[in-house]
Amino acid sequence: MTTPLLIQSSGLTKTFGNNNALRGINLDIARGESVVLIGSSRAGKTLMLTCVMGPIQPNSGAIRTQGRDTASFSDRERNRFLNQFINSRAESPIEMALTAP
Repeated sequence: MTTPLLIQSSGLTKTFGNNNALRGINLDIARGESVVLIGSSRAGKTLMLTCVMGPIQPNSGAIRTQGRDTASFSDRERNRFLNQFINSRAESPIEMALTAP
C-alpha cells in the first residue's frame, strides 16, 4: 500500500526578473516522512518552502497537499494547513519567513 502524499510539487518555478530562483522543482513528501533540504546559501531552500506554504506564488508548476492544489486555498484553509507544521512553543523557520517584513 502506498502512503498518501502530504505535499507534492511538480515543475515548480519562480523567477525574479532574469533570476531563475527555482527551476522545475519536483518533490513528493508522504505523511510521516522527514525531509531535509540541503543547498548552498541563496540556493532557493527557503523560497521553495515559502512557495509551498503560500505567501509567495510560483510562476509555474503546481503544489498540492493531500491531492488539492494549494493555489485554490482560502485564507482559512491555508492557515489550517500551516498550523500542521508550526510549533506554537518555538518560532520555526517557516513561521519566521511568514512573519518577515
